[in-house]
Amino acid sequence: MPRKAKARVGRKFKRHKPAPSSIDNQASMPVPPVGSNHDDAGRPEQLRDYLHTKEPLFDKSKERLHKRLGVAMMFYHQFSAPENSDDWPDGMCSVLKKAFGYSSGTSIRPILDDVIYYKKNGLEYNPKHKYSKGS
Repeated sequence: MPRKAKARVGRKFKRHKPAPSSIDNQASMPVPPVGSNHDDAGRPEQLRDYLHTKEPLFDKSKERLHKRLGVAMMFYHQFSAPENSDDWPDGMCSVLKKAFGYSSGTSIRPILDDVIYYKKNGLEYNPKHKYSKGS
């Protein structure tokens, strides 16, 4: 029967790593592309050609605009876009930043100001144009 270790104040004990499973010991195999023949997956040049000829799923150049639009829509629909920032719910900016992957140091206030501007003037929101702050 194994002995139980006593906890000692100020002394660090080494933690033992668990034994590797049989899955960890297996070599990782590349996943064949969807719709390809299993025999084709074994040829690296065909896999490389397949990966380089396909169109990307999302256009990265428009990611910033999509995030701005997402924040604006959530601010308007979920939080009703109150004009006075004192009426904003506590933690609203944090929720919006987390939902759309902004870092905690990023200010989304210009996006929210734009939504308020568009709402006041009865215009359709356009993430490409920035009208807030005296524009």
